[in-house]
Amino acid sequence: MTRVAEFADIASSIVAVVATVLAGGWAYYRFLKGRVFHSRLTLSLNTSRVSVHGTEYLLSVIEVSNVGLSSVDLGSGTLRFRELAGKARNDSVVIPGSVWLDTSNVLLAHTWIESGEKLAEQHLLILPARHRLPVQADLRVVSGGVSFSVSSIAMPSGSPQE
Repeated sequence: MTRVAEFADIASSIVAVVATVLAGGWAYYRFLKGRVFHSRLTLSLNTSRVSVHGTEYLLSVIEVSNVGLSSVDLGSGTLRFRELAGKARNDSVVIPGSVWLDTSNVLLAHTWIESGEKLAEQHLLILPARHRLPVQADLRVVSGGVSFSVSSIAMPSGSPQE
C-alpha cells in the first residue's frame, strides 16, 4: 500500500510540474509575446475647413501614437483627399460618389516611433475656388506589413452641421 501511495505522489508531482510549465508557456505566448512585439498604433485625423481672404483651405491634423510596449518601424503613410457629391432621391438612400482631389505622403520625417510616443503633423490643402462640397480625408499608415487607417469628413463652411 505504501508503494502505491508513493507512486501516486510521484505521478501527481510530475503532472503538476508539466501542467505548470505548459501553463507558463501558454501565458507567455498569449499575453507577453503577442502583445509586446505586434504593432499597436492609434491614429487620429481631424480635418477642418478654413476660409482666409476668399480662399478655402482644408487643414488636416494627424496624430500617431504607439500604445504598444516596443518600438515600431513606420513604413509608408498616405493622406488622400476626395470630395463627396450626390443627388438626393425621393425613394431611396444614395451613397455619395467621390472625386479624387489630392494624395500626399505623410510622416516622412519619421522612420520609427517609440513606445508611448506621439507624432503629430499638419497638412494644408487649397481647395478649388467656390468649392462647396464635403471633403473626406483618409489616412493610411503601414507598419511591418500591417495597415492602420482612419477617415475624417470636413463640411463646407457655413453648413448646417457646424
